[in-house]
Amino acid sequence: MDTSREHPAAKVATAIVALGLILGLGLVAIALWRWADWSAFVASKYLIVGAILSLCSAAGLVFGAQARSLAAISLVTLGLCIYAADLAVAMGVLNKAGGKSRADIAKEMGRQWDERSKIEVMDDLRQQGRDAWPTVHPMEFHERPLQLEGGPVHPLGGIPGVDSVYCNEGGQYTVYPADEHGFNNPQGQHEAGADLVLVGDSFAHGACVLEGEDLGSQLRKHSSLRVLNLGYGGNGPLMSLAALTEYGQPHHPKHVVWVHYPANDLSDLKGEAGSSILRKYLEQDGLQGLVAQSATVAKALRAYASEREQAHRDRPKIKSGQRPKKPIRLKEVLSLYHLRKQFYLRPTANPNGLFKQVMRTAKERVESWGGQLHFVYLPVVPHYPLDARWRRDEILEIVSGLGIDLLDFQSTVEAMEDPLVCYNLRITGHFSSQGYELLAKGILQELSHQPAAAQP
Repeated sequence: MDTSREHPAAKVATAIVALGLILGLGLVAIALWRWADWSAFVASKYLIVGAILSLCSAAGLVFGAQARSLAAISLVTLGLCIYAADLAVAMGVLNKAGGKSRADIAKEMGRQWDERSKIEVMDDLRQQGRDAWPTVHPMEFHERPLQLEGGPVHPLGGIPGVDSVYCNEGGQYTVYPADEHGFNNPQGQHEAGADLVLVGDSFAHGACVLEGEDLGSQLRKHSSLRVLNLGYGGNGPLMSLAALTEYGQPHHPKHVVWVHYPANDLSDLKGEAGSSILRKYLEQDGLQGLVAQSATVAKALRAYASEREQAHRDRPKIKSGQRPKKPIRLKEVLSLYHLRKQFYLRPTANPNGLFKQVMRTAKERVESWGGQLHFVYLPVVPHYPLDARWRRDEILEIVSGLGIDLLDFQSTVEAMEDPLVCYNLRITGHFSSQGYELLAKGILQELSHQPAAAQP
């Protein structure tokens, strides 16, 4: 094709279509290269988009100047629309809740909604003489551990012995008295021992329900088991292994319940993998000795939380139920980050590597003292076809292959006539008190069917 005598506009059209072909072929190549790592759900979408883009661009190059011009105009228009949509999502104009906040939905349902910000809740509690602090999530220390006199330390719990102010998804804030190591347990639970240790992320932690309605409390309510909850919001598999090793292993519990939330646990694991401190928990001698350093760690966590609190006070006030406006980053817009997140098109980590290693290590560690590991697979959104996106089949195959007892709570919820009763305000998020109670009863029923753990 001779382009030397083409009109400048025609040359621009040719360049645009050629770039479209290169981009399309690039998407096809990346999808095929990363198929196993990304999951078929995500990779197939990139493959289809790349194939369509390649075919349309190739047709524009082959079928003459008019076809090239039409293809170029179409590509530019489509590109501008896609980037405009990503920008709209980033600005909050387009979202799955139709622009409504949780506060709006609660009011429509006739429920009371606490309009205070988390800072205002803390201030009110402090005026009552209570030592109130926000939850400090251990995931905040992956890249920057606490610097103590003995060296860097990665905390695994929140601030101990305070009233922890957590989250509000149903109308009222979660406020609970943190135990002596910063977890959501009654005071003295660590000294009392444990028959069952609970690990996981915010669903194990007890997110967004009132004190006593969380999973750990529900397990205590419906059984005589001594339950030690070591879950914390933002924890992935490696953090769960670390908490189990530091705080659970000394009790030699009969049961360890591992709560897995498929929407983010694998991505959380990717962030945890960069921490040399956390990776040491895959080894037998990877302990940090946090129990012995509890007073020093608590003091450092208070200082960290105080500094972070002041930074929050300097920002514009955000009411409960509203999300803070994040700055729009050019890099995220150019990579279509917001659209890919909205439609679940971000790659998911392959579970056959580090995840499998973590689960194998946890099983061996629990069985070394005669205990039994139980894996709970939570639902993401009832009746939403994202099993492939969350690599459900691969996760369950790994768990079953390792001989770990499995409770598939997703199947339980999806079999319900009204599964949304399990969620705060009947929308996607954390469980309601009914959801946590149903999960607790399911776990206890599963444990009742298991043979007694063998003694080492």
